[in-house]
Amino acid sequence: MKVLVINCGSSSIKYQLYDAQADQVMAEGIVAKIREEGSYLRHKAKGKEWRFDLPIPSHREGFELIIQSLLDEEYGVVRDLSEVSAV
Repeated sequence: MKVLVINCGSSSIKYQLYDAQADQVMAEGIVAKIREEGSYLRHKAKGKEWRFDLPIPSHREGFELIIQSLLDEEYGVVRDLSEVSAV
């Protein structure tokens, strides 16, 4: 069972994708400085870390970036959102 844990603040979204069966964090990261200059996404998975500096005008766009990161062919950790059992 994979669980996506979200912690939303006023200008950031922190996240972890946790595999309860394997008792491990599959991916984690932060969308930071939402609606501010210098906003970015930092994503950790597969023993590596990626950082993307880009405009993030709202929490909605930030959450969409998280989903894209989890599904990405290179640095994602799931093939389909149906693998995630709970948020």
